[in-house]
Amino acid sequence: MTPYFSKFPQAARTVFPSALLAALVLAAPLAGAKSPEAPAEATAIDRHGIPPTEVAEGHKNEVGAFLAADVQSPPAPGGVLFVGSSTIRLWQPTMAENFPDLPWINRGFGGGRTWECLYFFDEIVAPYKPRLIVYFCGTNDTVDPKRTPESTVQNTKAFLDLVHSKLPGTRVLYLSLTKSPSRRNFWDKMDAINRDMAEVIKADPAAAWFDMNSLVFDEKGEPRMDLYRDDQLHLNAAGYTALTNAIRPLIDEQLKKPAE
Repeated sequence: MTPYFSKFPQAARTVFPSALLAALVLAAPLAGAKSPEAPAEATAIDRHGIPPTEVAEGHKNEVGAFLAADVQSPPAPGGVLFVGSSTIRLWQPTMAENFPDLPWINRGFGGGRTWECLYFFDEIVAPYKPRLIVYFCGTNDTVDPKRTPESTVQNTKAFLDLVHSKLPGTRVLYLSLTKSPSRRNFWDKMDAINRDMAEVIKADPAAAWFDMNSLVFDEKGEPRMDLYRDDQLHLNAAGYTALTNAIRPLIDEQLKKPAE
């Protein structure tokens, strides 16, 4: 089966498609949007409790590119949606090789934070009606001194609640926060988030957990540098191969389970 993303025309698969097409998509009203006579400020409302001022302009542009690609070639429902931050985004080039038999779609955006996954839920999650969501986001929250582990957990729980309310037949595979070498100063925050999210996922019958750190640390508790790029933050090709091999059985298991 050909992955959704690989079906897109070459121009639509680039991170930045034509400026005109992206602009038209972003300008198009969403379902249930205010009429043209509505005050201008009504178009800048919060989404799922997140104000637009909390969302990076670059991320809005990336999502605009996704929407433009969807106009060109709308993905079919019922596939596997990978969503989250750069760990998801940088996986895209090898996904066709890693998951040749899965109907996948990649909606990762570099530097993404948990509140932005909430903000863009109605654009890059709900429309695809996926059978399974593979979610990785939260590491970028930890470098923001204004954000606490509790806020990251609350945002992620809110994302799960949206999935269960708007996509009741969809399951979630949650990938824990990776304690990468370059962010050693934030490991305590990541440990706190991972502990709490492990309990959240354990209590959720429509979700499953994968511990990323069981993959990227060796038996001595040291980071496996062979799995990282030179930035010591993102996975390299070997890292993505190892991750694919580790989670593929979990993906298959989740896809076999009936909808909750």
